[in-house]
Amino acid sequence: MAVRVSSTTAADGLLRALLLNDTARFAVERAARSGGDVWAQVRASLGSVPDTERERLLRLARLRGDSTDGSSAPTYFRIQFVNRIPGPRTAGTLSGEEAQAIDEELLPLRTTIADELRSKAG
Repeated sequence: MAVRVSSTTAADGLLRALLLNDTARFAVERAARSGGDVWAQVRASLGSVPDTERERLLRLARLRGDSTDGSSAPTYFRIQFVNRIPGPRTAGTLSGEEAQAIDEELLPLRTTIADELRSKAG
C-alpha cells in the first residue's frame, strides 16, 4: 500500500530508515539533552550516517531476519518486495504552499513532542 500512495522510492526509503532505529533513538536522546532544535539535530545526525553503515545495517538485518515487530515480514524482505511490485518510481510533488500548510499544521505537535523529550531527558 505504501508504494501505491507514495512511490517505490519513498517506500524503500522508509523501510531503510527503519534500519536506523538504534541510531535514531540515540540521536533523539542526545538532541533532547542539548536544548537546541531537536528535529534539526536528529535530521543532521541521521543524514550523516555513511552509506557504508547503511549497507552494513541492511546486510545485518538480512542475516538476523530483523523485523519492526513480530507481525511483519523481515525488513530486508519487505525492501526487496517493494522494489519488485509495480508502482510509480517517484512520488507526487507538493507545491510550496501545500508543504507550508502541512508544516504549519504539524508545528504544534513537533513543539509538544520536542518539549516532552527535553523534559524526560532533563
